[in-house]
Amino acid sequence: MKNNNNEVLLYKKKDIIAIQKKLGINANANQTAIYQNKKVKPLADTYELLLNLVEEIYNLILYLKENIMAIQKELGIIGYTNQKMVKETDKNARAYLQKFDYFKCGIKKNL
Repeated sequence: MKNNNNEVLLYKKKDIIAIQKKLGINANANQTAIYQNKKVKPLADTYELLLNLVEEIYNLILYLKENIMAIQKELGIIGYTNQKMVKETDKNARAYLQKFDYFKCGIKKNL
């Protein structure tokens, strides 16, 4: 009985291979799909790490800016920064972070 089942499976496999050849399907199509699916998750993880790093760098820059301003005040140094340029840069940085968060949510929904 066991040999009979093995023979049936072999014939079925041959039939499947013949159908795949007629349709032009690669014999490893399922394995390719599985590989591509596994590839997406590390990419999403890498993207999330990138977003976290960008956010952390942005927070460090803001913290550094506050420290520099406090030191300048303590030493009586007048800051000659263009306030309009600083506000525009801050606005742009926040917009980029919002875009990253939007794309991050989109990637998580697709996984």
